[in-house]
Amino acid sequence: MRDFRKAPGGVPVRIADYDQIESLIKALGRVETLVFIPSDGFAEDLLRHATNVVEAAKFARTPRMVFLSIVDVGQDSTFYYSGAYREIEDLLMSSGSRYSIARCGLYSDFVSSSFVEPSRASGVLSVPAGDAPVRLISRDEVARQLVHLTLSDGEPPVVTLERQGPITFSELSAANGLAYEDCDPAEYLDRITGVMEKPWPEAYSSLFASIRQGRFA
Repeated sequence: MRDFRKAPGGVPVRIADYDQIESLIKALGRVETLVFIPSDGFAEDLLRHATNVVEAAKFARTPRMVFLSIVDVGQDSTFYYSGAYREIEDLLMSSGSRYSIARCGLYSDFVSSSFVEPSRASGVLSVPAGDAPVRLISRDEVARQLVHLTLSDGEPPVVTLERQGPITFSELSAANGLAYEDCDPAEYLDRITGVMEKPWPEAYSSLFASIRQGRFA
């Protein structure tokens, strides 16, 4: 949990810092199963944080880790986060601990808040998604499936979380009363570079490149 203040009443909380392995080891004391939701931001930070968590879990002898990964971890992917997640999965597989890797698609609420709602002012959803389908999943559904996976015996060790049926951005736009414009990828990158801080322009533009290739279907 990134904000301990969001913990339900009566739930014990341990605070640890991704960059302080000692605090991670202390927090993982007597933990039987670690459900690991990675950080975000710069890919190199995400990878460093995850490496520290895996190392701390090994030192603390945490019996099992359940890691929330992404569906696009292919060697040939150009998505900004693919390489980091692929390396984290490799770390888990070679850690010596039992592990479950849950590969997740796009959050439906992320798509809504980042692309659908900001488009209402103009009435046009303009992104370089082509006509490729995506499968969305709500955060609540991710949580439900993670609970199920955590309580299971961990077989198979790598699963893809079940998602909603495929939908294109054109269909998504129409369902929300918007027109759809499949804009030029270079134009999109130029447009968001002026309004977003790093690494989000690269992350978003490479995400749509992966979507166009069918990697989130």
